Amino acid sequence: ARNKLGAEGVSAGWQLASLTSIDLSGVGLDGAGMELMGAPGSEKLTSVDLSMNSLGTEGAAAAARALRGCRSLTAIDLSSNNLPSSSGEALAALLADRQGLRELRLGHSLLHTSAERNQLNRASMKRLAAALGGTPDLSVLELGANHFGVAGARLLAAPLQRMTALTRLDLSDNHLEAEGAAAVAGALGRMDKMTQLDL
Repeated sequence: ARNKLGAEGVSAGWQLASLTSIDLSGVGLDGAGMELMGAPGSEKLTSVDLSMNSLGTEGAAAAARALRGCRSLTAIDLSSNNLPSSSGEALAALLADRQGLRELRLGHSLLHTSAERNQLNRASMKRLAAALGGTPDLSVLELGANHFGVAGARLLAAPLQRMTALTRLDLSDNHLEAEGAAAVAGALGRMDKMTQLDL
């Protein structure tokens, strides 16, 4: 982690057939690098940390393709990756049919300019919310600092209602305001296992 290795530097480890967990946070992966790495050598992977890289839309799509065969994944960290709001489709593909997923970290991820904040980020959140509907067993969901606002909170309300196993939820720094908080309040009432909530 944090060694600025790039795709070439981490590809050997990525291909180890015995891996169950890999931390590639801050190693300098970009979209092209993620594409070059292809699928990991192990289908036994349960945890993948790709945080603090510069994956962008291409990298998010490449990660979705690479991890498609890793059906044992229980934890995915894509936080701090500067994913443009157009990455919603790639994120949805990554989360498709992930009923066993327990931890998802996407904080500081959905990059946008102030001009596109409302329109494009809403489209991205719509895809993400739909994908989250297929991950009812999540115990950790971190979506802090994505600035999706009231509209995003409304979109998240439905999938959150099905996530009764959540123990940690981070929706901080998202410009929720009173309306957004009210939108998710109904879902929070069902979460009797919650021990950490950040609004």
